[in-house]
Amino acid sequence: MALELFRVDPRFEVYYIPSFLNAQEQSSMTEKIYALDRKWVQLKNRRVQAHPNSLLGGTTLAKAPLPDFLTRTVFDKFETLGIFRNTAHRRANHVLVNEYRPGQGIPPHEDGDVYFPLVATLTLGSHCVYHLYSKDQPRQILASILQEPGSCLVTCGATYSKYLHGIDEVQEDADLSADNILNWDFLSEEYQVPKLTRGTRLSLTYREVNKVKNFMALSRDMR
Repeated sequence: MALELFRVDPRFEVYYIPSFLNAQEQSSMTEKIYALDRKWVQLKNRRVQAHPNSLLGGTTLAKAPLPDFLTRTVFDKFETLGIFRNTAHRRANHVLVNEYRPGQGIPPHEDGDVYFPLVATLTLGSHCVYHLYSKDQPRQILASILQEPGSCLVTCGATYSKYLHGIDEVQEDADLSADNILNWDFLSEEYQVPKLTRGTRLSLTYREVNKVKNFMALSRDMR
């Protein structure tokens, strides 16, 4: 499988695809995201857009198409790599866009069984360092992956289910090296440095929600 070429470590089902999006694609997606000003919801440590909509009761997706700018070229690249080939719908049906400013992050957490155990994360604007943690010892970092702008990080299977993940709330990421960054050999020279200052980052997480309801069809049936 093409995706296997991008596996960062045999211990984890984690795949890192650098330059997944070219500069023009990154710029176009960023512009369209910020044009949807009313979609933002402010949270404590970041703000977020949910596409096509927020989950009902936190578990159910009202069936609706994703915006074209989130699927154009992206879905073709997913298909080429076989990223969603084993899911029920064979493609993502939900995207969360999180904006992280310097100093913002998210504590160790899990995404849970609302989704098929696979997430593909695109990074725009700035880098971040993504950590995996044991559920038994959530303060102990097991592995770290540096995500460059334009990259795609895929986490799936047992790694999705068994571990927590999070991003430190820091202004800069320091002490970076091949010793503690799993995907160091995948990085461009610009990011193979011991310290990186963060800018504003957009994280686009593509997932497949397991429970989907077609409320439009139900409405037609009731007429």
